[in-house]
Amino acid sequence: MVVNHSSLLDGIALATILPGRFTFVAGEVFERKPLVGFFLRRVGTRFVERTEREHSVADTYHLMEAARHGECLVVFPEGSLSPVPGLRPFHMGAFVIAANGGLPVVPVAISGTRAMMWPDHGTIIRRGAIHFVVGEAILPAGDGWDAAVELERAARAAIAEHCREPDNAR
Repeated sequence: MVVNHSSLLDGIALATILPGRFTFVAGEVFERKPLVGFFLRRVGTRFVERTEREHSVADTYHLMEAARHGECLVVFPEGSLSPVPGLRPFHMGAFVIAANGGLPVVPVAISGTRAMMWPDHGTIIRRGAIHFVVGEAILPAGDGWDAAVELERAARAAIAEHCREPDNAR
């Protein structure tokens, strides 16, 4: 599952509606943050290295094996948060995992969380409504880089259509 990411509330809100067991994937920098890291470890998040290439490749392989064995991964491919509204460029890890593992990608668009808790406004939470649009599963058309790029484009288009924010990657 790939999901846009505009607020710290995204994962919490998503966890309330997901059926069954899902594993969130987050960058290693979040593991070291006191409150956020504690919460993410408690819900069984898998942390991935984003800066050291060798570790990043190994983490991608381990995630692909976990997904092949039935673990449902939730990835925010934009990576970190930004105070600037809009859908940012996607990192390719989730799409490489899906293409190389022959696994579907389910795009999910979340809207409303940015207005409730902006990334640059600390822990102030405002009242509001959160909307989710779960797209159709997208199957890879192969197992290489081109298939991963095609998955990313299709998932991004589905999310951009429903996230209610401008597409900042174009």
